[in-house]
Amino acid sequence: MLAAQREATYARRARVLRADAASLREDSLELSQQVAQQILSANLRDGSGDAAAEKAATKLRQFFPNIGVGAAELSGAGCEARVAAAVAAAFEAKCAELDAVRDGLSAESQRFLALTQIDTLWKAHMKAMGYVKDFAGLKVYAQEDPLDVYRSEGIKLFDAMQTAYAVNTVFSFFMYEPQAKT
Repeated sequence: MLAAQREATYARRARVLRADAASLREDSLELSQQVAQQILSANLRDGSGDAAAEKAATKLRQFFPNIGVGAAELSGAGCEARVAAAVAAAFEAKCAELDAVRDGLSAESQRFLALTQIDTLWKAHMKAMGYVKDFAGLKVYAQEDPLDVYRSEGIKLFDAMQTAYAVNTVFSFFMYEPQAKT
């Protein structure tokens, strides 16, 4: 299980390292769309009232400051499509803003931020798996199979790592402000 997780993580890292600017842009936009949909489903699932829509709009603005979507756009049919279009426009605006500073800066920042997240999250995952290994050994006393506990907890942690990768990478990209050289 851990070997498969390592292979998947290293494959993602290799894809990011070798990707051209167009592929990076496409992957980053896809991640942005995924995060926006996660925000919608997490905030609108409990209710479709004004409070839920305002909460979702606030969270979207935290991740995508120039999104231009308010609570009014989050109610009714077609909400996901409106948000997807707004995220795509916000993404293109952010890329244009970075490329105006220096040509190719958006691709460089996308690559750097993705690699940073992959490396940081993988190290944290490995540390957490060490804790799970210790914890799973104690489950013998509860008459549970330690290997089953290790596998199930490892899968949950890996899934959480994938979610964190998307969320952290998207948030970092939209918050990135290049510093002027002095």
